[in-house]
Formats: sequence, structure tokens, C-alpha cells
Amino acid sequence: MKKLIDAVIYTDIHDELGPDPIHWFPSDLPESIRMLVGIKTMTILTGDQGSVPDSLLIIPFPSLKLKGLIRYIEREDLSKRGGFARSAITFLFKEADDVIFYKYMSYLKAPFDETTRKIIELENKKTDKKIIFEEINILRISVGQLLDDFRAKEFSFPPSKEFPEIIVKGEKIVDYRFKL
Repeated sequence: MKKLIDAVIYTDIHDELGPDPIHWFPSDLPESIRMLVGIKTMTILTGDQGSVPDSLLIIPFPSLKLKGLIRYIEREDLSKRGGFARSAITFLFKEADDVIFYKYMSYLKAPFDETTRKIIELENKKTDKKIIFEEINILRISVGQLLDDFRAKEFSFPPSKEFPEIIVKGEKIVDYRFKL
């Protein structure tokens, strides 16, 4: 069965340099894709006075024929402009597979929240980036497994008709007649 997650990009949103993709999977992901994802994830924040959403977002990348599931991370860092450091984890997936992401997004929130908490903790301790990247890989594997389980659940149901007709059996059809 094909994997639903095509790529994962962890982008640091730098004050002066702008978006900086510092970790990605697969390792041979082209730089053009990494930068496009980084720029678009940063651009979303600029339109809302820099407030960072707490929820998962899904945004389209039409030129790639992909969509992205994004989780923003904000943590206090007095050395950064505004006193906050920002980053984003983006999972890229095919547009055709978006239904399963929308339907089960509430179930995906918990693993993202847990990883976000760990990343903030590790960043505050100035831990080696490799450990943070390991946390992102653990997230990729666990979310991939959840999505595989959800997809298997969807395929286990018998297919339904697109426009089912309701046939009423045993009930008499009422014939209304009006007095004139």
C-alpha cells in the first residue's frame, strides 16, 4: 500500500534570512520544493500580525499538486525579534488523499502536540539539532501509521452509493385531493 505522506519539512523561520528548511525527508527532496514550502508557510504568518495558530492547518501547493499539513511552533527566545522563535513542521501529501487528512485531523493533533512540546523543551535546552530531527522522524512514522490505520478502516466499509434512492416498503402512498 502506498504511503500517504510524500515529504516532511522542518522550517526554521529566521528573523533576517527568512524561511530556512533545516530538516527534510526524504533526504533527496529538491531544494526548490523545500524553499517553496518554507516561503509559503512563513507567508501565512505575515498576514495575521505574526500570531501563530495552535491548530493544524492544511494548505494547497498547486504548483506541486500537493497539499501540506502544517503545525507551527512558537517558543520564547529573547534573542529573537519580538522575543519568540518560530518554526513549522510540514507534511506534504497528494491532493487526491486529502479527504483522510481532513476527516481524521482531530486524531492527528495529539501526536503533533506531543512532538511540539518536546521540540520546545529541546530547543530551550539548546539540545543538538539531531535529537530534534529524531523527534520529527518519530512523528512522521507515528502519523504515517495512524493514517494507514484510518485508511484501512475506510476500506473495510462496503462502498456506498453516491445518490441512494430511498425505497419505502409497506407504506401506502398518500394521495392528497383538494376540494375546489
